Amino acid sequence: MTFSGKWDWRFKRKHHLLFSVNPVVSSRTTTISRTIDWQGTTFDVGASVESTIRSLIFTPGYQWDLLRRHSFWLGLLVNLNLAHTDAKLKTTATLTGGGSSATAGTQADGSLFAPLPALGPDFRWYPIPSSGRFYLEGALTGMSFFGYGNFVSGNAALGFPLGQHLAARAGYLLGSRFKINGSSDNIAIRLTQKGPVFGLEYHWGVR
Repeated sequence: MTFSGKWDWRFKRKHHLLFSVNPVVSSRTTTISRTIDWQGTTFDVGASVESTIRSLIFTPGYQWDLLRRHSFWLGLLVNLNLAHTDAKLKTTATLTGGGSSATAGTQADGSLFAPLPALGPDFRWYPIPSSGRFYLEGALTGMSFFGYGNFVSGNAALGFPLGQHLAARAGYLLGSRFKINGSSDNIAIRLTQKGPVFGLEYHWGVR
């Protein structure tokens, strides 16, 4: 379980300044099929390696509403995903003999900071204007970095009014899909934050 937060300031009728934050943590254990030299440490083929990846993404952005009506808007998002990713590889082995045992292991850490631009559509629709602020919204942004990798982020949600300035939200989030392709001396990273999302939205002013 994790969280995602977003701030949206509509400073003009069709113009928004945006800021969001998305932390991602992923951990898995796998048996590697080739020898890896990483951060000055060698991990031999056949070793069981525990990998832990932590990523924190701050995203400032701008949205321009191509179409804006009382019951819906359709906009274009342009943002910059400032992604700091820290990766740790660790192996642990237990050695026994002479009636005793000992634990030995190998560990390496590395980090990467990458500014990842992305763009795409955003919309919000109020299907029953008389119901208050009940709405359906969605967004999808991404960018391909050719042979290096790609970045995709998206969401879809329903909003239910709880009061004049408060709404409950429920939907599905593809917060970030961050892919860096591997090579003979680099590790490939495929980091995805996705799943159902529940939360609250506070708003002020007019929609």
